[in-house]
Amino acid sequence: MSYTWNYIKKNPKQTKRLVGINHEQLSQLIEQAKLLHHQHQEKIQNQKVRLIKPGGGASQKLSIEDQIVLTLS
Repeated sequence: MSYTWNYIKKNPKQTKRLVGINHEQLSQLIEQAKLLHHQHQEKIQNQKVRLIKPGGGASQKLSIEDQIVLTLS
């Protein structure tokens, strides 16, 4: 986990100041985003014709949580 997401988890009262929504809303947003991301990935995998082995390519540098916090900030 990154510094930003760890800071928000440790200091939930600062969430509104940092990203503009309260901690509960951010948690709900992250859970929904994870669910949608997982569903989207499954859909892509089912339609994809593989040329490269699974796991090939560059890995993501940011977690889903960090991507959402970055988008909101």
